[in-house]
Amino acid sequence: MAYDAASPEAQLGSLAESEAARLMAHRGHLVVPIFSATQNTDNADAPLLYRPRGGFVVGPDLLVFSAAGSTWVDVKAKTGPTWRRTHRRWEHGIDRACFEDYEAVGRFSHLPVWILILEEHAPIDSFRESELSGRSTWLTISLSDARQTGEERRDWPGGPASPARRGRHGLGGWLWPRNAMRPWLAGGSAPGGDGEVAAHPETCHATTPG
Repeated sequence: MAYDAASPEAQLGSLAESEAARLMAHRGHLVVPIFSATQNTDNADAPLLYRPRGGFVVGPDLLVFSAAGSTWVDVKAKTGPTWRRTHRRWEHGIDRACFEDYEAVGRFSHLPVWILILEEHAPIDSFRESELSGRSTWLTISLSDARQTGEERRDWPGGPASPARRGRHGLGGWLWPRNAMRPWLAGGSAPGGDGEVAAHPETCHATTPG
């Protein structure tokens, strides 16, 4: 499926990226918006980083500098988590091809990579299938924890009903349990940084970027 920058999903994603960068800068971090350096490749608008031995990888959206060190942060906006009945858990995920590119960025740069998700609608019950609430929440997880707790899903995101939707390069997705993520308060430090809030997701609210 071709990338549509005018779609509601893409617009929400762009707002989340800009808002996350603004909030981190407001907290005293130096933020490089890698998402601004994009090239339209593979029908996706994504920041490209050139590798030492040629070629490129898709990079995380932000490079954040703070007193605690430097961190890559990829920002996603999701309408809400998905409930996986076979595992009885809420899940989040990203394209497997992007996940592996982010791992390569971490290896090349020797810097940690974190994923930051703006969840438009959080589940009423974090441990059982339930309705989604009207509140939004920022959640974060390190790429290494997402690797350890997650798994490959070859039919993601379309599932059996939409075989044409299989993520970037048709590799499917990498998904992890929502409860493996930590809340990130909008006024807090960068994900993985000093002073990161570690409360239960149900206690962490944020306003939708805009």
